[in-house]
Amino acid sequence: MSTESRPIRPLLPSGWRGVLLGAVVALGLPLIFWVTALLVTADIAPYEPVHALFDAFSFLALLEIALGPLGIVMIGAGARVHGLGAWIAVMAGGLPVVFFAWIASVLMLSGALGNPF
Repeated sequence: MSTESRPIRPLLPSGWRGVLLGAVVALGLPLIFWVTALLVTADIAPYEPVHALFDAFSFLALLEIALGPLGIVMIGAGARVHGLGAWIAVMAGGLPVVFFAWIASVLMLSGALGNPF
């Protein structure tokens, strides 16, 4: 292995698009759940039609278990992360954020719809 370090390359617009797309994939569903919970709590969204969709929301919440890490990988690829240590850092930083957003949004939505865990 050489001791030379790689030159730092700027993030190109295509890289920014990959990072943004990865963020949407990783955090899109938790954001939708959170907004829906706020709308139901504020009586802006009607309770009954939203409550009828609770099973669909439950399926989407399980789908987020796969979409969260996929979005983090897309963010890392868009940012051109290289090396095992850098990927471990991306995952170590991203997974807790996605997990917290996911669990908080699911708890808020289930509480707003009267179906607490």
